[in-house]
Amino acid sequence: MNKTTRKNFQLMLATQASIYDVKAVTVPFTVTPEKEQRLIGGMQQTDAFLKKINMVTVDNMVGDSVIIGVDVLTAGRTNTKLNDRKPNLVHNGKVNGYSCQQTNFDTALEYAQLDAWGHKPQFKQIVSEKTMRANSLSLISMGFNGTSIAADTDIDKNPLLQDCAVGWLQKLKNRNSDNYLDSKDIVITKELNIDVLVNQTKNSLGEVEKHNPDLIVILGSELFEHNKDRLCAENATKPSEKSKTELKQVIETFGGLPAYGVPFFPARGILVTTFENLSIYIHSGSMRRRIEDQPKCDRVVTYSSKNIDYVVENLDLMAYIDSSKVKFEGES
Repeated sequence: MNKTTRKNFQLMLATQASIYDVKAVTVPFTVTPEKEQRLIGGMQQTDAFLKKINMVTVDNMVGDSVIIGVDVLTAGRTNTKLNDRKPNLVHNGKVNGYSCQQTNFDTALEYAQLDAWGHKPQFKQIVSEKTMRANSLSLISMGFNGTSIAADTDIDKNPLLQDCAVGWLQKLKNRNSDNYLDSKDIVITKELNIDVLVNQTKNSLGEVEKHNPDLIVILGSELFEHNKDRLCAENATKPSEKSKTELKQVIETFGGLPAYGVPFFPARGILVTTFENLSIYIHSGSMRRRIEDQPKCDRVVTYSSKNIDYVVENLDLMAYIDSSKVKFEGES
């Protein structure tokens, strides 16, 4: 670490100690609830997807889901001469349990990286954003790929953090397997196209949930590319249409639903739900941090952990076609 970087690094440590109201951030400390909210808010700002879903703190490490959407119909009549009126709950009464488990988000920045930014006035901001962005992407990857919680995780065997958490898709498979569509291979053709598959997925939702006006579809990157390739082929002789396709001004809905691409979502997966139905619970008071200079390794390490869990608020409001079951016509 060169002299300028070292000076800015020391200033960054002092600033962070002031922000977190601790003597030093080079020794382990617990983040206060107020600062937790700031960190969560900052993390959400690093990714468009995280902005749309719920990231909430909960007082208990284990409990029942806390966000309840309106997913029932409430109209009716009662003959009050015979019976009392019975108000309807504004949710379906099915509550999902959660259990927040400690998850580490430890990051390292080499001296060479820090030196590249060390002369810049926004040094602290750059370091913070790089670290927070990496943590945000990890949260997303676990949410869509996590299948288990290992005592000792293995990044080489599980590069998408499959063994760090039980994510949303696995929660659906475990708790509402009827809506996890993986019983047979699906071949995409002109007739059985992505629009048709999205509509079929939507129809797997509960009878009331399938009419939710906030429904969206999250598609894997290969499905977006397949649709783009199809449009390019169909419009190859129409310059204006080809230009729109290249500018990604293509169909923004599939099966009548707004379509979104999300980092680390399975490449051929199709998920129909609402953003509000996806949550990350963070156990309040569980955030712990420490920054350590490691000159023997020519790097600076930020040790960070928090207790988290992934929650599908209403399992009847979520349906998924398993990415591994989707094929393109002509594939063996």
